[in-house]
Amino acid sequence: MPNVFSSFIFGARNAGIAINDNPARTPVVFGQGANVVHELSKMSNSAAAFFKSLDNGSKAMQYLKAGSNFAADHLNPLICAAGAYKVLTADDKEKEFVNQTASLGVMFCAEKAYKTLVDYKNIKKVANVLGQSDNLKKLANSSIVKNITNKVGNKKIKLALNIAYGLGFVAASMTGYNIGEKLAKKATNSDEISKQKAQLAQMQHFMKIPAHVYSEVG
Repeated sequence: MPNVFSSFIFGARNAGIAINDNPARTPVVFGQGANVVHELSKMSNSAAAFFKSLDNGSKAMQYLKAGSNFAADHLNPLICAAGAYKVLTADDKEKEFVNQTASLGVMFCAEKAYKTLVDYKNIKKVANVLGQSDNLKKLANSSIVKNITNKVGNKKIKLALNIAYGLGFVAASMTGYNIGEKLAKKATNSDEISKQKAQLAQMQHFMKIPAHVYSEVG
């Protein structure tokens, strides 16, 4: 289920990536944008009316809507395709392949784990179980909690929970990507050290240079 806050943040981040680093991320920007429009339309009738007013019925608008909706339904494959483009255009394709595979792989795993652990249905089940506690019942029915609920309002509380959920998902995704990227760098750096040692071994063999001269390498 898309979240308007995470979709907006991801859309902005992917726009920056598309402009500055990887133009193949552009379809992802449109997909995230479509998610933002859909979710805002659900949250606000005025927003829905505004977006509807932008639809002039032209073929260009129809193509834009169809393309954006397709991108919204296939975000992860499009991100993988952008990663493949990054590999194909890289100078060191082998190193970039390891980087993209590890970064995106760990990122998708982190996102899946977050959705599973912080699923709305699971939270509701836990809340129902905890709600059987006499102490929690007393707390829920206390004047303090009721006053807070009345002053803040259920809609604002729901909005705050949606913001927290969206920000948490963004944090999980970014953390997973960063961990994967670090693992990839560690793996590729170790490969570079092995290559350097092999090259130095060849130099020693042909030039008869004492091994202790290169003992500090690696």
